[in-house]
This record gives sequence, C-alpha cells and structure tokens, in this order.
Amino acid sequence: MEGDGPVAGDPVSLGVAFASCDPVLTDSLGAALMGLEPQEIGYLKYCADEGIGSLDMSKVKGENPEKTSAEFIMHKDYEIQKRWISPGKTRDNRRKV
Repeated sequence: MEGDGPVAGDPVSLGVAFASCDPVLTDSLGAALMGLEPQEIGYLKYCADEGIGSLDMSKVKGENPEKTSAEFIMHKDYEIQKRWISPGKTRDNRRKV
C-alpha cells in the first residue's frame, strides 16, 4: 500500500509473497521492496538492537529483492515518522528503570 495507508492508501501489487519466522526481517524486506532503508524505520531498528529480529538482508532466500522493488508514494507523515524515538529510552536504546 502506498500513500496515506493503511486506511486511505492505494494498493500496489508487486506480484510477490514472502514469509519468515523473523517478523523484523519480514518487515525489513517489505520496507526494502518499497525503496526504504529498514534501519531508518524506528521500530525495526529498535527491535534489531534488542535482538528481537534481524535487519540482515543477506538472510533473505529466493529472488533478488531488487528485481521486484518499486518506488512507492510515502505517507504524508513519513518524514516525521522517520524521526520517531520511543519515550523513555536512553542513548543506548534501553528502557530507563
């Protein structure tokens, strides 16, 4: 989906399907297919930093993702969302206790 999804966006068909036991890697692949840098997406970076999943695209098996990537229209707030920082985090990305 591109634009102001998930409610007001427009569907985009890339003709691919993917699955993983690693939800961070799955979302990272989706982001990469949209032409985004997964490490710039707050929740993906924080999850990877905490060991919840991986941003390592070399773990992706199958077709080269670059063959199916496309340029997407971003959500109107995308630049704001890229600056997302979780409240209560310290410099090393761990929760304050």
